[in-house]
Amino acid sequence: MAGGIQGADLQQLQQLVQQLGGPFQTELQSTLNGMNQKVQASTSYWVARNADQFRADFSQFVSKCEQQLNQILQEAAKASGQHLQAISTATGSAI
Repeated sequence: MAGGIQGADLQQLQQLVQQLGGPFQTELQSTLNGMNQKVQASTSYWVARNADQFRADFSQFVSKCEQQLNQILQEAAKASGQHLQAISTATGSAI
């Protein structure tokens, strides 16, 4: 950020913290699960050894992706919350 006053709108930052730990996590899980359901449902119209391997690989990808995204979002919520608290304390502003 170039020069000038730095800081944050504490209410908006609080909303971000809440979204990172809740709704964003839920939306990502829902999207990944929806994708996986569609891929796994392809057994009715895609029959082949490579198709079976793709479905198995995709299922593993979704599982790993969910774990990593959950961890990242939790860390982001924690870090954002710490920044929120620090700004609030430094400025004497209530959250």
